[in-house]
Amino acid sequence: MKRGMVLLWAGLMVLSGALFGFGSEKAVKFGISQIVEHPALDATRKGFIDQLEEQGYKSGSRAEYLYKNAQNNRAVSGQIARHLVGEKVDLILAISTPSAQDAAAATQEIPILF
Repeated sequence: MKRGMVLLWAGLMVLSGALFGFGSEKAVKFGISQIVEHPALDATRKGFIDQLEEQGYKSGSRAEYLYKNAQNNRAVSGQIARHLVGEKVDLILAISTPSAQDAAAATQEIPILF
């Protein structure tokens, strides 16, 4: 089930890449917001990055991954969302409902995957 969701996300990323021009020479900035460390949430983040790297979006070459963890602090989660928007990431991966809500409150322009 988890692998299926990760593959679905990776497929959406490839589709998003075609729509948003991720095929250019410029590295794609992926912002990752996570509310707390937890094995399931950590596995989601790892699976997301692993699948994108398999598609050629390796950190340092075609991709930059900006990972932030709020350590279960909702105020910090909002700050993270605003920080990622300020960094002008191309996509936000929000790992958890609070992270997704804060990302949605911070931007209407940047695609959010949750």
